[in-house]
Amino acid sequence: MKRYGVPTQIANLIKETYRGYACRAVHEGRVSDPSTVQTAVRQGCILSPILFLTVIDAVMRNVNRDRRRRGIQWGLINRLEDLDLCLLSESYGDMQTKL
Repeated sequence: MKRYGVPTQIANLIKETYRGYACRAVHEGRVSDPSTVQTAVRQGCILSPILFLTVIDAVMRNVNRDRRRRGIQWGLINRLEDLDLCLLSESYGDMQTKL
């Protein structure tokens, strides 16, 4: 978050909202015991899309740092150059096509 100019106090507040975060799963009508969440973003949290896109942007900037080799090598001849477009698909088939 420092790279994007987010003040340390704001970054610390975000970290604190995730400290001790736990969730439960529901399967066949039964609720699991709480599990602490070590990674990922909270489902339904207004910050989640911002945090997710910040991480994806940092990954793609790192991948595209070398102008001669853009994107991520995908198989022998294919290259994934824009992860955001792939992830923002309406269906599995659309995602496969973009990949």
